[in-house]
Amino acid sequence: MGLLLACGPVALVCAQDSGLDAPLTWTRGDLESDISPAPAPLVPPPSPPASAASVVPSRPLLPYGPLIDSVAREYHLDPRLLHAMIHVESRYQQGAVSNKGAVGLMQVMPLTGARFGYTDLSNAPDNLRAGAAYLRWLLDHFDHNLELSIAAYNAGEGAIKKYGREIPPYPETQTYVTRVMARYRENTMGFAAPDQTRQPEVRATENPSTALRSAAVFLHTLGSLLLASPEHEDG
Repeated sequence: MGLLLACGPVALVCAQDSGLDAPLTWTRGDLESDISPAPAPLVPPPSPPASAASVVPSRPLLPYGPLIDSVAREYHLDPRLLHAMIHVESRYQQGAVSNKGAVGLMQVMPLTGARFGYTDLSNAPDNLRAGAAYLRWLLDHFDHNLELSIAAYNAGEGAIKKYGREIPPYPETQTYVTRVMARYRENTMGFAAPDQTRQPEVRATENPSTALRSAAVFLHTLGSLLLASPEHEDG
């Protein structure tokens, strides 16, 4: 009986001190393997205070990131959409030039840049503003239909009108729309909420904690009952 009485408090203390109630952390993998960061452990081990030189950002810093975000806000665009288009267009390479003559981060054609007042497309801010201005115009022109506007950015607004305001049957344009939309959805998930595919892993980690906590409560209750029994009072 003495062993049973000791087990209750000991089991309860073990369950409380085991660290199983430590907060869980989310990790998110990138959908494209060429830029996927190594997955972090579910509960990272404790580390000494980080100095300014040893701080590691939670996600990779993107080239021109602050400038892209600023231009997106300037033209009332979702920065995540602009990032998705730039990733597909140029992979953030301002020096990129296509075989059709499109230039820079947003692969802007010189005539398109001039149409919106930007002629120095080798300059990153001008290139971004030219591309953002064109995308803003397309969204307004096509009643904020995102997929049509993205298709028009690739094939031109004339191609959309030619096919009855539908995505043209061009393999390049259809692939472009699919890739930009996939990247945009990925960006939206990454910046707005934890990746839902990680939830089963979190639940699997929580279950042992629940089981141990229940066992500790049972042993503690059993010990209390034994202490209050008539046999114990007679002794």
